Amino acid sequence: MLHTIIGLFISNIYSYYVLPKNENSDPNIKPTLYPIIYNGMIIIPFNKYNAIHIHHWSIYMLICILSFYIYIPNIIFGFSIGLSIQGLMYSDRFKFICRNPYYTNIYNLENLKWEKNPKNKINFI
Repeated sequence: MLHTIIGLFISNIYSYYVLPKNENSDPNIKPTLYPIIYNGMIIIPFNKYNAIHIHHWSIYMLICILSFYIYIPNIIFGFSIGLSIQGLMYSDRFKFICRNPYYTNIYNLENLKWEKNPKNKINFI
């Protein structure tokens, strides 16, 4: 139980310092690793216009569910619960389809209105 509480505490610190405060904002740590990670978010393109955004809460929810079937340390379980709850508090929590940022950044297509979007945020459909 203590390890679960410690995991919750660590997830609170992580979400405060790393994750964005508002939806459609970039996290504080923004690595890009094509074609999986874009500005710290898991965005996988499925065609040149659209991509799938896998939210962090869905990954951590999966870890929580898996912990009932396989051994996962309690500290990881607590961390996963904290980040699942935090991610579900965003209003865009169930929007998984977004514009493909890799394609629009490379080719600057005006029909996708990427350049007109302030601060180059991800446009959700």
